[in-house]
Amino acid sequence: MSYPQLLVDPDGRRVGDGATGTIGTPGSMPGRRVVWAQLTNEPGGSPTRRYVPSWAPNEADAVGLNMAQVIPNGVGVSTVSLTIWTNTATPTLTADFVIGIPSIEGRVVYATLSGGVVGRDYQLRWVVTDTLSNVWPRTALLLCSTPS
Repeated sequence: MSYPQLLVDPDGRRVGDGATGTIGTPGSMPGRRVVWAQLTNEPGGSPTRRYVPSWAPNEADAVGLNMAQVIPNGVGVSTVSLTIWTNTATPTLTADFVIGIPSIEGRVVYATLSGGVVGRDYQLRWVVTDTLSNVWPRTALLLCSTPS
């Protein structure tokens, strides 16, 4: 008997897209972090979500943003970019991470990161453009801390 394959993030949330089934090819899931994009994310507004678990200093792994609740069914992702800022009263662009080339798996976008400084909180600022040329900026938070 065969069952559908679903991607699941470390928090146990489903990462599949109900419109199309499985998104992408399942990868090494133990460290992969994915958050769901919110419908609203105005510039300077509250961030989408926080990645869990926290990021270990100098860790190297993929993080993702699931746009399935934002981008309508039948519309795909054409481009994605990611910048990382400090999560402080006055955020600044940081060089604490090396960001790999972002990838697109259905309506989930990923980027491989390496680096991070213990005790710092970061804003991951994603800019996703869909196949209809709509631009969707979203922000998620990532804390760098020593693993317990």
